[in-house]
Amino acid sequence: MAIDPARLLETERRTAIRALPWTFLTFFIVILGLTLTYLVMRVLMTIGGSCASGGPYASARQCPDVTWLMPVGIVFGAFAAVAYVLVKPARAPSFFSLLWPALFLSLGWNFLDFGLHPPGRKAGVDWGWLVCAIVFAIMGGLPLFAMLASKPLAYLRRVFWGVDETTPPPRGIMPRLRPAARFEAAPSAQDAPGGPDDVVSALERLERLRKAGALTPEEYAAAKRRVLGGGRE
Repeated sequence: MAIDPARLLETERRTAIRALPWTFLTFFIVILGLTLTYLVMRVLMTIGGSCASGGPYASARQCPDVTWLMPVGIVFGAFAAVAYVLVKPARAPSFFSLLWPALFLSLGWNFLDFGLHPPGRKAGVDWGWLVCAIVFAIMGGLPLFAMLASKPLAYLRRVFWGVDETTPPPRGIMPRLRPAARFEAAPSAQDAPGGPDDVVSALERLERLRKAGALTPEEYAAAKRRVLGGGRE
């Protein structure tokens, strides 16, 4: 049975509207968790980066009262990120792949800032924190660069608009052409007069038509023979 495109789009729109409150709520918790982690880390680095509270011994450097907010921000932010992926509609921003770079690059910025301007010093740098800044920059920057390097526009469309260009449309969305029309829509060697490169392009187009459901396996095989045989069966 063919799927009515108009009905599918209407169903998708209603699903997106119903999911909006949960989407905004979970995304807000993710941002809140990242912000808490970033700010509490700066407070800890202001007093030297380490502290202790409780236990049988008195610590010379007591932890600030806000220290407990860091693990809370990390844990709740992680749970909210998973919930965001589960409740978001198909056509909605997908920021999940940005969470790892956002966490490590923001914390790496803290290390860089305090490494270049150590608290309590008028001059000089703290190489320990600068090394941490480099490590965190690599851990957050390399995955981000890898995701953007291959197809940056496709990746950005998936992140900000929820459009996945690698996924073919459902089979029922394809126009229900008569077999002859589908066969004629497939490329042949006559469509590729430029030589081997054009033949490869024609074969790639054939493969896309097959994956999208516009060609049956038999039609795909026959059209492929046409391309490789110079337009002859």
